[in-house]
Amino acid sequence: MAPCILKKMPLRLIPSILIPLAAALLFTVPSSAQQPTLDTVLTRLQENSTIYTLSLPNFFVDETFTSQELTGALMRQSVTTVSTLRVVHKPGEANKPVKTVESREVRTINNKPAHGDRVKGPMVLNGSFDTALTMFTASHITCFTYKLLPSPDPKHLLLSFTAKDAVRSCPASIEGETGQALLDLQTMQPIHIDRTVPHAEGAGRGTFLWSIDFTPTMLGDRLFNMPTTIRTQLGVFNSPYIFQTNATYTNYHRLAVSSTILPSTSPPQH
Repeated sequence: MAPCILKKMPLRLIPSILIPLAAALLFTVPSSAQQPTLDTVLTRLQENSTIYTLSLPNFFVDETFTSQELTGALMRQSVTTVSTLRVVHKPGEANKPVKTVESREVRTINNKPAHGDRVKGPMVLNGSFDTALTMFTASHITCFTYKLLPSPDPKHLLLSFTAKDAVRSCPASIEGETGQALLDLQTMQPIHIDRTVPHAEGAGRGTFLWSIDFTPTMLGDRLFNMPTTIRTQLGVFNSPYIFQTNATYTNYHRLAVSSTILPSTSPPQH
């Protein structure tokens, strides 16, 4: 669950706004580079998402999160938090057997030493990285109508998606939500995803824009498609106020678990 928290406004974005920013997927290469059918594309995306869920290790990454408040073109506030983000997998529920838990170690805020586990700013997104890793799961795909658009070049596919009308029974979408995903034709991995929610839940009910970029990344001895940039923008209805965030992720590392056996402190028995 990934609500959006506005410190200066009573706003809460329901989880599906950020749901499935994208999946960090293992690479599988088809035997042919021919244009696939829509059913083939969706099947591959869902299969890759399942592989990701079972294979992605725990990891940590450097996160630089900038949160800004603007009035028109005037910058009113800008806060940049630099942290170490840790993502650990734990058992989930029936519809999501594995869930990820995020934790942070804040290092600096606006270039000044800082401590704690929370990012700062006029708009803060909790759990956005988790949702970025779960795009194209089975529960998500059933909530949208998809269409293959004309390919921008021979190496990529362009996939559009629109939330289905029956959104009340589908928590992974919001009425009117639309988006596009640029996919690598060979690996069927997302390269870039844009999403638009015309009426974000909460005070103001402005348009919520969300985008994410991916790059192939080694974690341990496996190659995964991981987020490098997550951007959001929230407009406020009938108001010049704009809230936006920009998060970048660098230096991915597998999170190793180690243990140390300490010597016994009990006195020897005779």
